[in-house]
Parts: sequence; structure tokens; C-alpha cells
Amino acid sequence: MEQHEVLAKELENALDKFSENVNKVLKEMFTFKGKTKNKKYWDMDCPYQYGDYYWYISDDGIVVRSNWFCHKLDMNRFYIGNTFPTEQSAKLEAERRRLLTLFNAFRDECNDGWKPDWNDHNSKKWVIAKTEEGIYAIWTVGLNTFSYFGCFKNRFDTERAIEFFGDEIKKLFIDCECD
Repeated sequence: MEQHEVLAKELENALDKFSENVNKVLKEMFTFKGKTKNKKYWDMDCPYQYGDYYWYISDDGIVVRSNWFCHKLDMNRFYIGNTFPTEQSAKLEAERRRLLTLFNAFRDECNDGWKPDWNDHNSKKWVIAKTEEGIYAIWTVGLNTFSYFGCFKNRFDTERAIEFFGDEIKKLFIDCECD
């Protein structure tokens, strides 16, 4: 029995050392280097260590819990923004993506092929804006605010979008308790 305990302890030590080495390599791979003045990119830090739990959104929209094993699949999910530290944050993002898909389809149907011309400072581009009082339709002519919900070609359709989707927009993007 004592020999098995010794072997088990050696295995445990070897696995701990392996885990430390993997975490060290990952940290080196995903740590922002301060001396990157001449580089034209920035790399994000990976918040996960070997064995950590994380959640992701599967291709059918279901939130799934997984372990971080530093596999290519884990890294691919991380780099496309499909890893979440909590189940709640993954579910929130899944609902946001669902809403954006519906909203974008509605907006594109309303716009009927129209796209904003940011060089035309005489034509209005309608967007959804937020204030303390709520959300409302506003127009801009030359300032592209990179609105999360895009632009409409007219006020009527923008207000209809608020009527149809406003409560969900408030729930998922404004009033939510995000992590």
C-alpha cells in the first residue's frame, strides 16, 4: 500500500508541475508586452488556467460549461469572444445575439437595400440613442457613432424598431446586471 501512495504522490507532483508549466506558457503567450511601441496589434490576456471552468454558446444557442484545457478549441472560442466566466454572462450574451439577429433582419428589411453614405452630410441617418429617460430615435448626418443597432433610413422605421424591440434592448443592454 505504501508503494502505491508514493507513486500517487509522485504522479500528483508531476501533474502539478505540468499544470504550472502550461499556465506559465499560456501567460507568456497571452500577456501584453509593455515594449510593443512599434507593433500594430494588441493581444488579450487569457483569464483561464488549465482546468478552470468556463461557459460558451454552442452552435444551437445552448449555453455549455466546459473545462479549459488549452486545446485549440478552447483558444478558438476565446479569440472569437465565445468564452464567459459565468453561466449568467453566457446566457446574457446568447440572448443579446438572438435579439441582434432579429433586430438586424428587421432593420435590413425596413431599409430595403439602403446603406448610410457617411460622405453625404445632407442626408439623415437615423439611430437609436439612450438617455436617462430611455431610448429614442435621433438623426445624424456626418457623425458615424458606430451604433450597435446600425442606421435606419427614416424616423418612422426607427421608432417602430423601438416599439418592437425597445423593452428587450433595455433589458439586455441597459438595465441588465452584467458581470
